[in-house]
Amino acid sequence: MLAELLRHPLVPWVATYLVHSTLMCASAWGFDLWTRQDAARERTLGPARERLWKLALFLPLASTLVQCAGGISFWQLPGELRVAPLVASSLPSVAPRELALISTQAAPVAAVPFQISWAAVTVALWIVGALCAAFVWMREWRSLGRALRELRPCEDPELLAEFDELRAGDPALADTSLHVGRHVLVPLTLGWTQMRVVVPARAAGELDPDERRAMLAHELAHARRRDPLWISAARVVEGLFFFQPLNRLARLRLQDEAEFLADRWALGRGVEPLSLASCLTEVAGWVVSNRRALPVPSMAARGARLTRRVERLLEERRAPLPLRTAPWSIAFLALALASASAAVPGRAARAPRPSSPELSELLEAPAHEAAGAPAAFEAPADPNQLPAQFEALAEELDDLADDAEDREVGAHWHERLEMLRNRLKNLQASYELVMELAEEPPASPEPESEPETEP
Repeated sequence: MLAELLRHPLVPWVATYLVHSTLMCASAWGFDLWTRQDAARERTLGPARERLWKLALFLPLASTLVQCAGGISFWQLPGELRVAPLVASSLPSVAPRELALISTQAAPVAAVPFQISWAAVTVALWIVGALCAAFVWMREWRSLGRALRELRPCEDPELLAEFDELRAGDPALADTSLHVGRHVLVPLTLGWTQMRVVVPARAAGELDPDERRAMLAHELAHARRRDPLWISAARVVEGLFFFQPLNRLARLRLQDEAEFLADRWALGRGVEPLSLASCLTEVAGWVVSNRRALPVPSMAARGARLTRRVERLLEERRAPLPLRTAPWSIAFLALALASASAAVPGRAARAPRPSSPELSELLEAPAHEAAGAPAAFEAPADPNQLPAQFEALAEELDDLADDAEDREVGAHWHERLEMLRNRLKNLQASYELVMELAEEPPASPEPESEPETEP
């Protein structure tokens, strides 16, 4: 089973992806933990952390494709072991016309035994796992779709005025629209190309003007950064490669960083940190009894670490710090990619399998073509050598069948081998019949009796 799986062409791709994604996610995770050891680094290096998590999620796909498709690697797996070839000297000297005549006789073809392809089973399990992840994601979208019923454009003049003021002068927010939902519990942002900000109907009456402005600025930050598109792409990678658990960690950390950076963008639009912190705690109280995960960015969604966000906002109120992207972080991840390329072997090169050209022609050529072909083997001088050559050919066919069991070959080869065995048996039977007829003396005719003459 393990040998069959290792020979499957998908194995080098999956192994390369696992090593690349593990090294890159581990690098991003290490950088994330390092920045959290100091409050100043944690607050200022948010863009660098987000960039690293994005690269850790999506760069292994490109690096795996480049390395496996291009054969780029510092070392290679050994090729397949060579097997003893079928030599022409061990084959019986049989005229093609005789072989074609025997092949036309009715001969039972042995059925190919049923075999379980563990490689196919593994691919099927992969598909099932990806479908399960897609089912969970679609269930979240279905739950969100029920909440978005009766969605309508916002008609509140105060909300519209604040919304237009916040997005004024920003081309990335020119097509963003504001909607109100009766069944929506928290503010959220929808769309991949054309963004929509959705706020609950209760927001207009239960939030003061500063909190409403903070809410709209935070959601506009998600729309400007295209966070719904990034989160959806991260969910696709997580679902397709569900066997890599670090992808889920990367996706959750990417969502958290999106919330932190959206808060910082809102502060850059003139929102007071205390007003945004108050808005976060108020909105979180609306979903205390319903903490379902949402497939889009939301202001108080599960996993956003609300407490830490409020603490950061209070720290920003006391001592605001500028954001930094840390350009050397890209070099740090490039080093991880180079390490992955050095650690992962290239695809195993298949060694050319030596075989007899006469046997290949015999397996592939139809009977009617073999009948008119020139003789591939010369007849032996002594016909008594044929039984020994028959046995040698039978042993070679057994070795070829054993080798075919170890390799991943199609049913076509098994059928050809069984056909060749049947031809060999028919040829042996014909040879034995010819020898019996040759050894049996011909029957002598009885002498005719002379007619008696009368005297």
